[in-house]
Amino acid sequence: MEPLHLRVLQEVAARGSIAAAADALGYTPPAVSRHLMILERDVGQTLVDRTPKGAQLTIAGQALLVHADRILAQIEAARAAMAQLGEAEDRRVRVATFRGALLTFIPEAARRIRERPGTVELGVEVRDAVDALRAVRQGTVDVALANQEVVRGPDDTVALAPLMEDELVCLLPAGHALAGGEHVALDALRGETFALGGRPGCPTDAQFRNACQTSGFSPQETYASGDHEVAFGLVASGLAVSVVPRLSVPAPAHLGGVVRLPFRDPLVLRVAMITRAADAGSGALKLACDALRSAAVDYVDTASVERPPPPGEFFGPPAPVR
Repeated sequence: MEPLHLRVLQEVAARGSIAAAADALGYTPPAVSRHLMILERDVGQTLVDRTPKGAQLTIAGQALLVHADRILAQIEAARAAMAQLGEAEDRRVRVATFRGALLTFIPEAARRIRERPGTVELGVEVRDAVDALRAVRQGTVDVALANQEVVRGPDDTVALAPLMEDELVCLLPAGHALAGGEHVALDALRGETFALGGRPGCPTDAQFRNACQTSGFSPQETYASGDHEVAFGLVASGLAVSVVPRLSVPAPAHLGGVVRLPFRDPLVLRVAMITRAADAGSGALKLACDALRSAAVDYVDTASVERPPPPGEFFGPPAPVR
């Protein structure tokens, strides 16, 4: 069983198709299919169901993926340990985070760190939750800030530390019939056209879809994009409504033609700092995590005074009434 074949299985699971996995790995789709066939022959099980809409892991594939994640994480950890032998401790801490954190409290964390020269330097990149977790396991980043639901089930390869709570908010065209309220009831969105993330494995998307199913409907996702700016544009044009984390939405005064409202029954997102379990005691990492935590706490305390726009208020030209 070759690590490369396990890596291919990992990418197919994350991307949802042979073509997308090939693109992520820099291979051709036939090459990815060959690696999967070799792995299936090796384990004596069908691991992937291939359909016109993409590729999904079978039960055997899902079981093997659990082991693949741990094996590949251990390989990367071993490589990292060998690379660090005889070297001074690296003071650069690599952070994978979501857009909202970078828009809000991470700049303050970086400022606080810079006030202590010679201690830690932050390197920050935006990744979705699934990619961020994978990067932590593989050792390409040191800490991920993500929805804690991305870690499914017991996992002794990573450590989770609660950071803060966020919530999903609804974006409506300013001329929408629901835009004048103080909040939105989830079941009032039944029949609406949605612009959602459409990202395979995204815990936030899954949480919203599960909440909709509990309310007795499935969201009609006509537009799929992981780019919130695209969602804003579609909502402002009156083509769709959207649901995004509150931290990812700019201040209301910057939302042209869009109204942001909380849900009547809050859809809470729990954000955690995720690190490799083996790195939990690292001095540089601890300093960085402490700065991130304190900046997040201070931001939450400051943002708690924020209120939704008054009923009927909108920013920019209104979209057509739907």
